[in-house]
Amino acid sequence: MPGTRWHRTLIGLLAAALLLAAAAPAAAQQADRPAGEDRRTALPPEDLWTSVQHDGAGAMAAPASEDGWPMPVLLLALAGAYAAGFVATYAPGLLTAADAPPRDRGPEPPPPEPVPATVTQTCTIALADGAFEAFVRDARGRRRVVCRTEPFDTVSDPLPRAGAAAELHSRLLDRMRAVGWEQEPVPGGAWYESRLVRTQTGRGRPPRVALVEARRESGRAWFAAVTLNGYARATPLGESPSFSPDGGDELEPDAAAAAAHAALLADLEAAGWQVAGTLGPWYASTLRRRGATARS
Repeated sequence: MPGTRWHRTLIGLLAAALLLAAAAPAAAQQADRPAGEDRRTALPPEDLWTSVQHDGAGAMAAPASEDGWPMPVLLLALAGAYAAGFVATYAPGLLTAADAPPRDRGPEPPPPEPVPATVTQTCTIALADGAFEAFVRDARGRRRVVCRTEPFDTVSDPLPRAGAAAELHSRLLDRMRAVGWEQEPVPGGAWYESRLVRTQTGRGRPPRVALVEARRESGRAWFAAVTLNGYARATPLGESPSFSPDGGDELEPDAAAAAAHAALLADLEAAGWQVAGTLGPWYASTLRRRGATARS
């Protein structure tokens, strides 16, 4: 680096000057001798043996010559010149680096996005007080009912899988599946005992879902749309015109049934709902609000 080369040159010049200054007294003594004196037999100068003298207090005096500088003075001069060169070379750079503004390293990288937590929820369907209940348990194990069907006749024991009981149980399962629950088998349990599991990302609630269901009464049939919260609790949303069913246990998509179903979907779409899929029977359409996404 330039500073190191500059220091070497300065040290060399000062060393040469020191040697010349030390040799100057000897040269002067040689010049002061008589011309006829034999230099081979000449005695060394007297001050060579008395270069170190004691002053009156007993301390040693610094060596000196009549025509030259004392040796300590020359050494101090050499050290001072070296220090001055070092300061002159490096001090401006140090000051400039200290006063300079911090270097711009560009924008800081964005922090990593937090990974949303995945929560697994469990719900159970059981028979209680003449109706089917869906319940969950909180952190302390306490039971909390989140959804309940309409009551029905339960005089038979065991409860047969037919009539109103089977229809209401099937409807509850369809509603639970519409909002993301999946049924798991319960070994050794009654046909209506169901265990459902749902995996949810984040702490938010899922968006509200609408479901189209079939209704029958007094020889007439119609379709009803309900909105469901995260635990399948239903709120009425709209109904189709009624029609005469064909008399079977399952509604067939004949002309009357299809027309009533299409009329209900048209009303829902006009209100901002959009068909998302079909769950189970052909008429069980699921709908979401147009543009709605899961809240997290």
